Amino acid sequence: MTLCFSLTVFLSSCSNNDYVNAIPENSIAVVAVDLQSLLGNGDDNLDFLKGLILVENVEDCGIDVSEKLYVFETDDGNIGCVAKVSDDKKLDSWLNQLADKGYCKTTSKRKDFRFTVIRNLVVAGFSKNALVAMGPVLPFHQAETQKRIATYLEQDEDKSIKGSPIFEKLATLEGQVALVAQASALPDKFVAPFILGAPKDADASQILLAAELSLVPHVCFEIKGEAFSFNKTIDSAIKESAESFRPITEKYVGCMPSSAMAGVFMNINGKRFIEILHSSAYFYTLLAGMNSVIDMDNIIKSVDGDLSVVIPELSQNSANLRLAAQLANKDFLNDVDYWKESCPNGSRIGDWGKDCYFYTDGNISYYFGVSDDMQYFSGGSPDDALQSINKVPNALPEELQKRIIGQRMCIVFNIGSLGMVSDFIQPLFGDISTVVYSIK
Repeated sequence: MTLCFSLTVFLSSCSNNDYVNAIPENSIAVVAVDLQSLLGNGDDNLDFLKGLILVENVEDCGIDVSEKLYVFETDDGNIGCVAKVSDDKKLDSWLNQLADKGYCKTTSKRKDFRFTVIRNLVVAGFSKNALVAMGPVLPFHQAETQKRIATYLEQDEDKSIKGSPIFEKLATLEGQVALVAQASALPDKFVAPFILGAPKDADASQILLAAELSLVPHVCFEIKGEAFSFNKTIDSAIKESAESFRPITEKYVGCMPSSAMAGVFMNINGKRFIEILHSSAYFYTLLAGMNSVIDMDNIIKSVDGDLSVVIPELSQNSANLRLAAQLANKDFLNDVDYWKESCPNGSRIGDWGKDCYFYTDGNISYYFGVSDDMQYFSGGSPDDALQSINKVPNALPEELQKRIIGQRMCIVFNIGSLGMVSDFIQPLFGDISTVVYSIK
């Protein structure tokens, strides 16, 4: 028994995961990237990686691509990555070859580690076991960052993120890319739809997002995620709200053009959903602005069924979105005359058809109405409004629509709308033009 225990301790101490000790324990976001899986997507992806790291044979760079790459953000806003070193001499040689090409500085020694600066912005240091890179870092902070990296490289498991709840949660996730992050680590506009249902007074550091990201060849980059909290009260509220989302049907999935920038799909009871929206500080503020013109609260309360929001393209017209929903009633239309009378100076609400109205203030326009079969439709123009509830010939591919139908909430992004990000994503993941996020 003693021998078995000793062997277990010995094997644990020799684990290939020791490089993970370099991830700082104060990380508020950690991403695990399965490089081997991504490289298995085809020769084009391998060629892209070769071009990215400027090496013909990936094995010659001294980084072990069979182990996961980790990206982290610390609680003071520093961002870095940690990779497994397979051969520190090869890594040193590779970096000095890049230095000859002007890509980075010649490596220098500090303590038992070697350092370089890539593109004058990213500080990288490595040991026999791990590589840590952090940036962007301005020149007058680079010496300080070297000291920080040296601390990370020499810390043991007790000082690393290994035993933290965040890393334990990350270890339970699958997918080619996995993420666990505090809501405070992500932009408000990005994270707001994903953490619906969290109590308004909950601190952002108490709410986390866990997500699994995988490539569905020739279809999409799929993200399945959930909001959660280590605080039982907050976690219970989030889980209860998530149960309010019902399976999405095919009703509006075919109404989103494949060229659109983004779309959101769900199936909800509006009376419950408005409570969830009001629990979010972000959406509460957004609704307050809209309610000053039309009573969006009552419109949402009237919904009972599928709801979609499609953003066709970036536009100076902030009302350039198509909101469509199946209604239980259209009682809110009884208040339109009051909305007309109470319009802010310089704006007005007018008629453009049966149960159809528009708002304009000279800069933005919003057209909305209710169809005979009790569907709410809206958009930045009459055509956009009517199209919000009608199938379009250039709709999302059928295979992609199938992946949305049956989910409880989906957010669809067109990669082409992400600007410079698409220049990186598409070469790495092939002929993929869409990212789909759904809640678990």
